[in-house]
Amino acid sequence: AERANKSITEILANKARVAEANKILDWPTGKGCFLRTILDKVTQDTLIVCLDIDFLELASLNEFLKRERDGEGENILFVNADARQMPFNDKVFDAVTAWGGFIEVPESPKAITESFRVLTAGRYFAGDGEVYKENSESMKIAEKLGISSLASRERIEKCLMDVGFKNIFIE
Repeated sequence: AERANKSITEILANKARVAEANKILDWPTGKGCFLRTILDKVTQDTLIVCLDIDFLELASLNEFLKRERDGEGENILFVNADARQMPFNDKVFDAVTAWGGFIEVPESPKAITESFRVLTAGRYFAGDGEVYKENSESMKIAEKLGISSLASRERIEKCLMDVGFKNIFIE
């Protein structure tokens, strides 16, 4: 699982072009698995904003960076907020990443819409999450139970297009 996660985070970092970005937004940051992957890919003056609704997760990650990584993280800002209502101005980030965002955030299309709003025109968004086949047994059960967080490839692609993203790559 660790190798698979590292592979996915590498793909996201490359697709979002984090090495070229001056301001990166990462949601939902959680324990910082994705953040830890990109720290060696960005310059020290790159601002990384970690957004998560769970204050304890963010506080724990902040302490980890201070303690275990010799204070690494001076360029990291932690924001305790809902990804579906981001507290940022329009078009302020060069890259937006959402490792696990398609499944971790209920009503993820709202967070994807917010990602488009805060992203500078012509820049990159990369996200992931578990994807289920449309009309699969899992999707049917989820719909019966009122679980809206399961996503299919078709639903994600439609959401990205409806929001205004271009050159969509789904793997």
